[in-house]
Amino acid sequence: ATVASVGKIRMKFGVSSYDIGYFKENLPVRITVEADSVLRGEGRVLTVARSADPATRVFQIEVELDNDTHIFKPGMFGRCEIIVGQYDNVIAVPRIAVLKRDNKDYAFVYSGGKALIRELVLGVDFNGYSEIKSGLQPGDTLITVGQDYAENGGKVKLVKFVGMDGKEIEL
Repeated sequence: ATVASVGKIRMKFGVSSYDIGYFKENLPVRITVEADSVLRGEGRVLTVARSADPATRVFQIEVELDNDTHIFKPGMFGRCEIIVGQYDNVIAVPRIAVLKRDNKDYAFVYSGGKALIRELVLGVDFNGYSEIKSGLQPGDTLITVGQDYAENGGKVKLVKFVGMDGKEIEL
């Protein structure tokens, strides 16, 4: 028989030398387990290995999660996310909308039936999005399809997009 306490769950995983610098003891973490439904919880980093395992070359991390509701069971496979930085009140655009010309970054916005080019100053790059430090304002309509062929001041015709459910997607 194996006795397991489920009031607090511990999760162990390895991270590469590239990512180990992000982990510190007591750092908050989010745990996600995909079972019959998606289970979510929050915990903290308990231990961070000081050296890598010579066989796997990864650093062992152990996190602890309060499990008072007993939704997590021993042996479940989960994902652990850490927050390495928080950015409030930023403009972020899909990376594919940003054009590079003459070592400068640009994007096209829609205004008055025309495409207008805006020079951008980029910030942090994350998960397919780029932070825009300057060049765009909240409420600008960003052109994300066909921008490679747009010209500054060129006419633009907005089209309707229809989702798989047959309903029009608002632009």
